[in-house]
Amino acid sequence: MGPKMEDATMTYRVEDVSASTLPVLYAPRPKPPIGFLLHTTDGKDSLAWLQGGSARAGKPASADFLITKLGKIIRVVPRGTHSYHAGVCRWRGRIETGNLVSTLLVGIEVENADSQGEEPNEEQHRAVAALLLVGASKYAWSPLCGFGHYGLAHPMGRRSDPHAWDWGYLAWLMAHAKDSLRLIGDAAF
Repeated sequence: MGPKMEDATMTYRVEDVSASTLPVLYAPRPKPPIGFLLHTTDGKDSLAWLQGGSARAGKPASADFLITKLGKIIRVVPRGTHSYHAGVCRWRGRIETGNLVSTLLVGIEVENADSQGEEPNEEQHRAVAALLLVGASKYAWSPLCGFGHYGLAHPMGRRSDPHAWDWGYLAWLMAHAKDSLRLIGDAAF
């Protein structure tokens, strides 16, 4: 993957399905987020898993947003809340076992069958870039203020996602996005 930005503006809308997500998977966000934490799934029916399948399986976890394989942006939990997505993490020199990292960082899940060798595609990278630019604008954080789950998960090596994510391409997209990526609608943040 590399720079392939077309001349046409790519416009994204956020579909809000949060009314169907089990309330056990989110809580009120006590203060604005300071960045994002990127994940990739290892499945094909990610939305069902994030909206309640994980809780029914005894492993409650979700994401604030899901990016489908077609680049569709889906809000999974209600605005003003945070999903439980980070788990035990290393954060600012400490091991955080509560939900601090989930409250501080927006959880973005990119649908991708990791164990089957799938890799995030160009459309998913573009959708993530559009979402991050809106979040950065709203909350005044750098669009590069983000982490991969593998970088914070404790113990080291506990998580390997986002699998095959092209961070350089994401940065390039955001740097060149002012006239080519746009997110519309009020369901984003």
